[in-house]
Amino acid sequence: MSIPPEVIAYQMAHKDEDRGRELIATSCIFGFLALSCVTARMISRKLSPAKIGVDDYLVMGAMFFGIALVVTSCLMTVYGLGRHLVTISPSELIGFGKVNLALQTAYPLTIGLARLSILALYHRIFSKTSLIFTYAIWACVVYNILWIIGIELVVYLQCRPISLLWTGHCTPARKTTVSTSILNILADIFVLILPQPMLWGLRLPIRKKLGISVIMLMGLFTVAISIARIHIILNGGSRGAVDITYTAVNTFIFTVLEPMVAIMCSCLPVMQTVVRYAISSSFGVSIIKSLTRSTGSRTRLAESDSASSNTTDNLYSKEINTSHSSKAEAITSSLHNGPASSLRENEIWVSKQAAVKYGDV
Repeated sequence: MSIPPEVIAYQMAHKDEDRGRELIATSCIFGFLALSCVTARMISRKLSPAKIGVDDYLVMGAMFFGIALVVTSCLMTVYGLGRHLVTISPSELIGFGKVNLALQTAYPLTIGLARLSILALYHRIFSKTSLIFTYAIWACVVYNILWIIGIELVVYLQCRPISLLWTGHCTPARKTTVSTSILNILADIFVLILPQPMLWGLRLPIRKKLGISVIMLMGLFTVAISIARIHIILNGGSRGAVDITYTAVNTFIFTVLEPMVAIMCSCLPVMQTVVRYAISSSFGVSIIKSLTRSTGSRTRLAESDSASSNTTDNLYSKEINTSHSSKAEAITSSLHNGPASSLRENEIWVSKQAAVKYGDV
């Protein structure tokens, strides 16, 4: 394809522009987040009674190809992705085409295995609940496998011989990319909706059902990224064709984002154990210490009040005992001195009782 002179002039005037750092930063950040989620998932399996299952092995496979996706996306910036086309040498364009082929190979495998991991998790949880639901899971599994195979066939058969991809004589059809992306979105939506009837049929509090449902619907972020990716591809325009190494950066960013977010969403329902453990071990210790200090202060205060109360009670009891002794002496005296003396002693005892009761003594 010949490049118009005005386009060449524009690219030469902006030859120092390089958007490769945007792709590298996005790929590394989301690749790290996805790997962290997979690691947290494996730790959760170790901490919980549930054993590592097929769903876990599938997400590890998705992460393997996800790492390959991150590496190839960063490597493409070495061969000119992010720079204007006129500044790239023919040898760099060949490297660009070859690495792009590797990236297109890893992309469907990463998304497909992450989606299969979610379906395997559904089968693990709900397979014994409904036979119809099990058939629906297997139908979605078959659809997903066919989607992966179809994408790989498109990648390797769209240009024959395949070397035309990096010699610049064959460009992937935009309509093919959009159609496969639409099929991908339909599969995502079906997987997200599939467990909802089963979930809301469980005998759980509504609050808990809602929480689990929200976690499972986090995959809508993947759908949103897929739609954004289609929008970017459709709006590439003629400028994208003559400056593909510069304008395609956004497409590649969303190509990496989509499978990384899919991996993270597939791990969220299984990460609850490690999240609770992390919260209890980090914040829980400080909270327990704070509560212990607070409880200790209240205990010491209660002990102090108890001691003071015991002291007062002891003084009161001593006074009462003394008063009772005085009364006993008065009664004894009344037996010897007659009624008048007894009456006077009783009056004195009552007065002392009242003084002790109201704190006058």
